[in-house]
Amino acid sequence: MSDRKENERQRQERADLVNAFTRTAWQSSSQPRVGPRVLAGGAALVLVAGATFGLGAVVSNRHKQAASERARQLALAAQNRRTTPSLQVPASPTASPTPTPLPTRRHVRSVRPARSPRSVSSARGGRDAYRALQAESFARRSKHLSTENSNDTGGGRNIASAANGDWAYYTRIDFGSTAATRFYARVASDKDQGYGRVEVRLDRPGSTPIATLYNINTGGWQNWSTVSVGANGLTGVHNVYLTFKSDQLWDFININWFRFGH
Repeated sequence: MSDRKENERQRQERADLVNAFTRTAWQSSSQPRVGPRVLAGGAALVLVAGATFGLGAVVSNRHKQAASERARQLALAAQNRRTTPSLQVPASPTASPTPTPLPTRRHVRSVRPARSPRSVSSARGGRDAYRALQAESFARRSKHLSTENSNDTGGGRNIASAANGDWAYYTRIDFGSTAATRFYARVASDKDQGYGRVEVRLDRPGSTPIATLYNINTGGWQNWSTVSVGANGLTGVHNVYLTFKSDQLWDFININWFRFGH
């Protein structure tokens, strides 16, 4: 019996404890019971929220001012462009690749044996007309005219195969101030005397010959002999043409060298 009462008493105490706890936890919201820590936390939350709102308002205001100032500058720039002539700044030239230069074509006049060369104007100064001028040292020659090794004294080469219509051209031959009156040539031939002739002309291939040398038979194309003829008096610097004339078809003379004399 005592145990039962004791049990009832404990159940009652537990029920009372539960009721008291329930009343404390679910009391009316109109009269909340808030401790000092809760009040302090709430106040701090209010202060933080206020500061955040104030900072946001300040930042937003600055952004609005900056945007307004930018819009004002753009408007002024647009107005200046309408009223002020724009300055054209020359664009820097675009570098273009250097074209590869084309090879220069040299015009070489094709000359037939029966034609004379175009005249070339003389130049001041040049080779001494009174010293031996190697016949193969021409500036130009006709197509048929050739050169070969010479058996003459001193060796070297000579011009050969000279026939009617051939020519050789020598530039800047200086005759000086005393007139030249002789023409000398070192020649070889196996043709009869008078088979052909060498005409000496100055400055133009069609000018009047200043000297005319007829071939002689030296006994062979490498049997050499020196011959001379008179020449019209001439001074100064000239271009010299040796033109070969013959009434026959075949070659008639070889020349190793030539010069002028007084």
